[in-house]
Amino acid sequence: MGLTVVLLLLFLTLGLMGSTGAENTSTGITFPLPSNCPKNCGNISFEYPFGIGSGCFRPGFNLTCRNQTTDPSLVLGDGTVEVIDFDMDNGIVYVKTPIVTMGVDEDYFSQTLIDLRNFPFSFNLAANLTDSFTMSVAYNEILVADTTFTPRLLNNCSTKCGDVNISFPFGLEKGCYRDQSFLLTCNTSTKPPNLLFQDYYIVMNMSLEKGTLEVKRLHDYEYFSFVYENQPFISFEELIILNWIITDQSCQDAKQNMTTFACVEHSSCKDEKISNNGQKISGYRCECNDGYEGNPYLPNGCTDIDECIFPQKYVCYGTCTNTMGSYSCTCPPGTTGDPKRACIPDKKQTVLLGVIIGVSNGVGLLLLSTSLIILRRKWKKRKQKRIREKHFRQNHGLLLQQLISSREDVAERTKIFPLEEIEKATNNFDETRVLGRGGHGTVYKGILSDQRVVAIKKSKFVKKSEIDQFVNEVAILSQINHRNVVKLFGCCLETEVPLLIYEFISNGALSDHLHTSDESSALSWEARLRIAAETAGALAYLHSAASISILHRDVKSSNILLDDHFTAKVSDFGASRFIPLDQTHIVTGIQGTFGYLDPEYYQTSQLTEKSDVYSFGVILLELLTGKKPIFSIEHENKQNLSMYFLQALKEKRYFDLVEDRVMKEGTKQELMEVIQLVATCLKFKGSERPPMKEVEYKLQSLRRIRKNGGRHIAEVKIVMLLLTVMAPISHIEVKITTKKETVPRKIVTDQLL
Repeated sequence: MGLTVVLLLLFLTLGLMGSTGAENTSTGITFPLPSNCPKNCGNISFEYPFGIGSGCFRPGFNLTCRNQTTDPSLVLGDGTVEVIDFDMDNGIVYVKTPIVTMGVDEDYFSQTLIDLRNFPFSFNLAANLTDSFTMSVAYNEILVADTTFTPRLLNNCSTKCGDVNISFPFGLEKGCYRDQSFLLTCNTSTKPPNLLFQDYYIVMNMSLEKGTLEVKRLHDYEYFSFVYENQPFISFEELIILNWIITDQSCQDAKQNMTTFACVEHSSCKDEKISNNGQKISGYRCECNDGYEGNPYLPNGCTDIDECIFPQKYVCYGTCTNTMGSYSCTCPPGTTGDPKRACIPDKKQTVLLGVIIGVSNGVGLLLLSTSLIILRRKWKKRKQKRIREKHFRQNHGLLLQQLISSREDVAERTKIFPLEEIEKATNNFDETRVLGRGGHGTVYKGILSDQRVVAIKKSKFVKKSEIDQFVNEVAILSQINHRNVVKLFGCCLETEVPLLIYEFISNGALSDHLHTSDESSALSWEARLRIAAETAGALAYLHSAASISILHRDVKSSNILLDDHFTAKVSDFGASRFIPLDQTHIVTGIQGTFGYLDPEYYQTSQLTEKSDVYSFGVILLELLTGKKPIFSIEHENKQNLSMYFLQALKEKRYFDLVEDRVMKEGTKQELMEVIQLVATCLKFKGSERPPMKEVEYKLQSLRRIRKNGGRHIAEVKIVMLLLTVMAPISHIEVKITTKKETVPRKIVTDQLL
């Protein structure tokens, strides 16, 4: 039940050429406009090409402001068409229209009463009859605002009434709307509240984009007595739209005179043709170029649009860059294609990027791995340091340091080595550095930082109760300074079991030279006798010459080392025990090597210095026979060398076991002396065995006898005494007669006496 009445008014406007100052030949107007040109009439504002007064409007666009009433009204020219508002952006003028009546049974509508003669406008009325009732069109006062205007609004303006959102230029409170024409009221007495325009229309919706305000009358039905009595009519008001164009020139003609040409910078001209009462009117309109927005009739009215902030409208899948009047869109590095459609990875760039990423990841992983390794090593070093400090305390390192530092001579010879230096010296205890393995541990060859070659003994696990004895052992051995005892350079206490560092003896053990694969040893009888005497001297020193008696407890040929000159060095004190000088023995667990073990000690567990004498007797027997302590004769069972020797003595087979080379190089008298010495050392009872000092003396005597050609020492002394009385000479040449030959010798007197 509605009738739509639309007035289309098309007009032509000239843009303001405010910066030119050129004269308009048709009107005599110069730009800029006079300062006294009115800008409004009542609550209605307007701008050029419309104006009031001479020089303030373009021809055909003059306005008249009627001030006869308290509410001024604005009309087109000098006529009666009242103007409600202007929309310069869309070229629209809003006017009031008189009532139009339509017959109920007639399919026509009457012409409007608006007179547009002498105006560059056209009027068009369209009607849509939807029922058989007669309808009337009242005055229209609905306005559409120029939304480009931006006033200073107050804070806290209402933005909603009921279900309708309120946007500027409309408003409820003072200071929240553009002017009185845009004032709205909110009727809160209804549910929901109604938003009212001019207190007469209910606002249903508003759109700033379209410039529309949808309303309905507060009272839909009114009754009029018009054609038929008591016939109901619907009374309503409709929006009237006036569209305008610029004069009757085309764009090409208008450009001939740039002074009057309406389109300014960043705008373009568009030809328009409209109908006005059946006549075709040509003109043009201005619009901002693509990429610009604003008023194309004002200088600097068209401003650049930043397309990059509107990605939904200006699509860009790459990198967007705003330019004047346009924008650029490029694909990111490493991609190619149309950036406004899609950017795909560039194969070359992808490969290069992959290489870069791979190298970067590799370097990153390398740095991370290196950092982790460094951190792990530092953590491991700190952990090892704590463990070493713990072992050092457990091994009574502080006590040992005090014992060593208490004597300057000992401190110079003995040192407490850090584990790091020992590991470096042995190449971290490499198997290729192993010199030998025994019952008490493993011996490694090492080279210290001062280039000394050493033997490092790594003992097997020891009980905590033996740690104190170890400290005492190191303290005692550090005081021993004997040419036939392996020197103790120091120890390392940073391991669970302490390490001992000895001087390195390069020629191996005595057993290696005695028990060879050949039938006879390479050692001569003279060398064997000397080695026996040197070993006996070292043991005698340990038993009596030191500040405390030291029992070796594991005397055997493999613990007698030989240096480059085959000088004997007693080693391996791992099983050694200490006996105070006022005691004769100690009771301890059985420990030693089978074949060298004292039978009395084995039965009684009483360890004495005579236990070392028995073991030395076995070594003498090895030197005589060249056989091992446990040996086999042809295909017989293994025999104990000591027991076999004692049995041969009972049977008076004195020389059956003596090695052939020894028989050739030694005299029977020497061999009998040694055999008798061996027999006394192997006595079952320790009390019947000689002390090591006596054994050393006898062996040294045999060496002197052998060195002096076999003459009795007493005879040599008598001769030397007589020679001394006769002449005080330092040495003489004598002839010593033996059964074999007479050998001239130089005898030094102080050696004989």
